[in-house]
Amino acid sequence: MRAPNSPPNRSAAAWFDTAAFTAAPQFTLGTSSRNPVRGPGLQEADLMLAKTFRVTERSHLEFRAEAFNISNTPPLSDPNGSFGSPAFGSITGAGNPRDFELALKLHF
Repeated sequence: MRAPNSPPNRSAAAWFDTAAFTAAPQFTLGTSSRNPVRGPGLQEADLMLAKTFRVTERSHLEFRAEAFNISNTPPLSDPNGSFGSPAFGSITGAGNPRDFELALKLHF
């Protein structure tokens, strides 16, 4: 059996080598392991900047700017593992892109 995790040109359209899989004959078990293919990993960096301003002696105002997934690296979903499906071996979904959040908090 060839290694399915090492295609020559990996992309979202062909994440693993689909030619490494064949259908098992009827009434027999296949020789593949339980989870032979690994999906893409998650790489995400978040950033938060904050500044506190004194309003009175007992109260202060906190300003926060937050950025989630600052590098805008797409968090790809796992590849389609349904053998025989037209989308077998491709990634068709992704998670949330970069997100910004601004916040004001008054402490009194």
